[in-house]
Amino acid sequence: YTISVSAYLHRSVNYINRYVTLCGTLISAADETSNDCYRYIFRVKSISDRYGTQKANDNISFTTPHKFNCGESLKIKGIIRNLPHQMNESGFDPKTYYMSNNIFTRIYSEDVSKTKRILVFSPLMVGECISERVDKMIYRHYRDDGAAILSAVLTGNKHRFSEEYDDVLVSTGFKKVFHPAYLHIFIITSFIGLFRYVIRRQYRDLSTAVILLIYALIQCSSIGFTRCLICTAITIYYRLRYGSSYFPDTISAVIVICALTMPTMLFNTSFIISVSCGLIAWAFVPRLYKKLGFIPQPFRRTVSAMIIFAVVATPVMAYFFSSICIYSFILPLITAPVIILILLISPVYFIMQELFCMSPVIGAYLNVSVRYLYKLPYIIRELPFSSINIGKSSDTFMLMSLCIILSIYCTQKPHRRYVKILKTLSSGFFTAIVFYNVMRIGTAEINFVNVGQGDGAIIHTPYKETVIIDAGGSSEFSEYNTGKELFVPYLYAMGMNYIEAIIVSHYHKDHAEGVINVMQSVRTDTIFMPPITDADSESMKELAEKIK
Repeated sequence: YTISVSAYLHRSVNYINRYVTLCGTLISAADETSNDCYRYIFRVKSISDRYGTQKANDNISFTTPHKFNCGESLKIKGIIRNLPHQMNESGFDPKTYYMSNNIFTRIYSEDVSKTKRILVFSPLMVGECISERVDKMIYRHYRDDGAAILSAVLTGNKHRFSEEYDDVLVSTGFKKVFHPAYLHIFIITSFIGLFRYVIRRQYRDLSTAVILLIYALIQCSSIGFTRCLICTAITIYYRLRYGSSYFPDTISAVIVICALTMPTMLFNTSFIISVSCGLIAWAFVPRLYKKLGFIPQPFRRTVSAMIIFAVVATPVMAYFFSSICIYSFILPLITAPVIILILLISPVYFIMQELFCMSPVIGAYLNVSVRYLYKLPYIIRELPFSSINIGKSSDTFMLMSLCIILSIYCTQKPHRRYVKILKTLSSGFFTAIVFYNVMRIGTAEINFVNVGQGDGAIIHTPYKETVIIDAGGSSEFSEYNTGKELFVPYLYAMGMNYIEAIIVSHYHKDHAEGVINVMQSVRTDTIFMPPITDADSESMKELAEKIK
């Protein structure tokens, strides 16, 4: 961490809470925020204040009400701020997220002007410019979530979905289908696998390395993803040069390189999940592959991977996302053919639209495919047990799960001397979890969630019934709904699937609006509401009717 924020690497850290003038270039496309502003990644080349000017080569999170194109050079005036901290224990931690992407400061400015072109070499900017042009073409012919689906499939940008549709994607586990590392690499490796018995291995590996490097250049908005691709390409090179490679060595190389170049990368959620699931797949898929001999060989490895991820990787996913969807492991089978079709026909469709302003047949196929991907998450959500809220796993539970996974792995190896130690540790952690929960029986527990202005209290009775008093909400001066953004995620993180009672103190938005979000997200038994009086305003009466 100390290396990552050193003044030599990040000059902007020395200017926090100071009014400065920044000169540089936008290296990312516009990302619209909830308050009608646009967020960019700005490559700073010089920083000026009243004491003078310094050269810099730093990335900063830049927010402004003005919209610009990727690659434009700007002069920005404003106050450099520190990154925002995590508001609640279970909430999103923006500081860790930005730092894991090599961003350590932020600035908001309305005083922005264009300048002459400042030369910046950034693979991220190249990829973002390509994605921005593709997005402009998509949004000329599509709108709303249909355009967002095409943008996610073609460019990997999964941040343009509407709020309602994004909630459905997250609750059903469907959003991971649109993640570039999950979507594009899955398709690339699948196509390469089709030529397994046609092209010699050395040429196939060389083609894989070249394709991955080109894709890393285009799709490099995720720094960790790009580095992992490059490391994979290097590993393929060593296999070509020396005849073999060892997967744990590849993972070790990725971790070491990321730790040396940017230590905060090790705290990135996607990085941790990819490394963990990669090791789990390496350890268990080959063994399960041998036991599933009744499945045809072309599908056996895919089925083995899906089973392993659905069972063994569940503790890892639950630790970060607090919920699981039991249907998520079949998503690749029911979405991959449609996504491949979209990738193949979309370029033809847009070229024909630009040249001839029509493409009826291909357009019909594309519309049906987009409609299928749009409706599928809603269908999955209506199925029983589509989203199981299991709460955020404790560190003790994660250690126990790790010991159990290692015990299963060691029992399949010739050297089993570690099995007893691992089983003993697992039993110890399990006993600690049981003892901790037994000690909590017969005690009441009250939690106050930080919802800003307003209230949001959770009471657990001695018999473990759950009662909520208010649930936050928005205020008269802001549309930010703390009930939806903070209170409901806290309930998910605590594993609450059922609320015995909700008590509404009064009908101000900052107290009662979040109750509606709780009722929509968690099964509720009883609601206690104060009576409506003539003194109540129309907005209070309207809110009371929504709760009823």
